[in-house]
Amino acid sequence: MDYATYCAELSAEADRITQASLAAARACASQGDAGGAKRELRAGTQELRLLKQQANAAAADVRLQIQEQRVAVDKKGRTIANIVGRGTFGTALRGGMARSRTTQNAQLSRMKNDLALEKARLDAVVDRATLTLAQEGNRLG
Repeated sequence: MDYATYCAELSAEADRITQASLAAARACASQGDAGGAKRELRAGTQELRLLKQQANAAAADVRLQIQEQRVAVDKKGRTIANIVGRGTFGTALRGGMARSRTTQNAQLSRMKNDLALEKARLDAVVDRATLTLAQEGNRLG
């Protein structure tokens, strides 16, 4: 599963947690249990924190994979350059390999930028959900 799909699932999970926590807190508040309502909201906030930690861990894994791929691309380029040597045929081959490495590095940079964008979107969703729970807690109590 790619990180964008994972972020979409976590975003939906954040919405579900928010709605469930709000419903439980409102139910407690309607029964006159302000303490129970605050506990429900705190539990929802804690679940959102854990969700954000999972997203950060997954993002770190993806960044590590991208870095490993970048190292492999650079290592492959150095190996070819050493094998081919400096003749006329080798120069053409090295040029082709350099272009290939440049293309691969550009793809890895795009992947890294996409990762940052998806992480920022997910962080915004989780922060908005946390803010919603905090506002409801202030309203209830």
